[in-house]
Amino acid sequence: MRVLIATCVFPPSPVVSARTSKDVADFFHNRGDEVTVFCPKKLRNTDDESITSLDYKRVLAPTYTSKSSSMLSRFLENITYALCVLFHLLFSKKYDVIYCNVWPIFSQLAVVSIGKLKNSKVILSVQDLYPESLSTQGRVSEKSIIYRVLFNIDKYVAKKSDLVFVISSWFYEKYKLRGIDENKLRLVPNWICSKSVELLPKGDCRKKLRDNGIVDVKENERLIVYGGNVGIASGLNGIMSDLANIDYDFKLLIAGSGSELDLIKEQVKELNLEDKVYFYSPWPFSSTDYTFGAADFLMLPTLRGQDFASVPSKLISYMLAEKPILGIVSNASETGKCILNAQCGFTSNGHDSMRVVDTFNRALSSTEVELHQMGRNAREYALREFSFRKVGKELSLFISKLK
Repeated sequence: MRVLIATCVFPPSPVVSARTSKDVADFFHNRGDEVTVFCPKKLRNTDDESITSLDYKRVLAPTYTSKSSSMLSRFLENITYALCVLFHLLFSKKYDVIYCNVWPIFSQLAVVSIGKLKNSKVILSVQDLYPESLSTQGRVSEKSIIYRVLFNIDKYVAKKSDLVFVISSWFYEKYKLRGIDENKLRLVPNWICSKSVELLPKGDCRKKLRDNGIVDVKENERLIVYGGNVGIASGLNGIMSDLANIDYDFKLLIAGSGSELDLIKEQVKELNLEDKVYFYSPWPFSSTDYTFGAADFLMLPTLRGQDFASVPSKLISYMLAEKPILGIVSNASETGKCILNAQCGFTSNGHDSMRVVDTFNRALSSTEVELHQMGRNAREYALREFSFRKVGKELSLFISKLK
C-alpha cells in the first residue's frame, strides 16, 4: 500500500505534532507499506534541515517559512505548502492512504481535494480549530465574510475526509455541530514517547541555569517556568501586571521566542519586574530537560477563549516532566479538565486578575510533599492517557476496512 504523510512539521522540529507525524510514518513503514513523507524543507523553530537516516522516502518542499505570527506571513507559509503538496499529488502515482497533518485551512483543502480526486483515503488530523482560533486571537471577526468562508472550507475538508482525528472532546462536539458524520470522527489526543523527556535532579538543573547566566534561584524562592512559543495565543502579556500582586517569593523564567517576546520584555521593564521575570531566548531544544527539571511549577497560560480553540501540545511535555502545572485556563476547557482530572496542579478557571493572582498564591503556598505528589500524578496520567496505543488501534481498524 502506498502511503503519504503530508505534514507541515517533522523532526528535527521540536514540536509535538512533528513527532506524532513521524510515529504515524513509522507505523505504516513497520507494516511493510511504501511510505513517503512530504514536509517543508525549512522547518520553523529549527535551523537544522537534516534528520537521522529514514527507511522511507522524504520529499522536502521549497515552501516559505514564516518568520513572524502576522496573518500575511502565516498565510504565505500556508499557501506555498498548499501549492507544493497540490502539485506533488497531481503528478504522483496515486496514494492509497494520505495522513494529513498540515496547516488549516488552505493546505488541508489542497491535500483533501486532490487526494479525493485521485480516490485516495484521507485521514485528517485536526490540531487547532479554525476559524475559531483566529477569532479568539482577534485576527478575524466572527461576523465577517472571511470567517464564514473559512468556516465553510473547514467544514468541507472534514466532510470530504474519510477519517477525522480530533485531539479534544470540545473539537469533537464542534465537528458534530458542523454536520460531520460521527462514524468518521475519532477522539485521539496527541502523544509523546516518555523517553523523549528525561527526568533530572532539580539542584543540578538549577546549577546549569545559573552557570549559563540564565537565572539564579535562591533557596527560599520557587521557580515557575514557561517553555514554548511566546506568541499571541500564549496569553503571557495578559498576566504580567498580575505578578506584582503575588504574596510569595518566586522567579518566573520564560523560555522561548515569538512575536510577543519584545512586548513582554517591555512590560517587565515598565512594571519593575526585572528581579522576578527572566528570559531564556533563543531557547535550544536540547536544553528542555534541564529547564523543566529546574522548575517547581510549569506554567501554562492561555489567551482568553484560546483554551477552547486549541489544546497546547506542551501540556503533555509538562506532564511527562513530572512537575505541577499552573494553568491560566477555564476549568471547562480540555486543558483545565486534564489538569483537574489528573490532580496535577492548579487552574485559575478564568483570566481576570483576581483569579490569576489567587491561583499563583495557592500554588506557591503548597508544601513540597504536595508538589511532589502532583508531579507524580502528572507523569502517571500522561503515560496512561497520551500514548500511541489509541492512534495505532484506530489506524489498524481503518486499514482493515480497506481490504
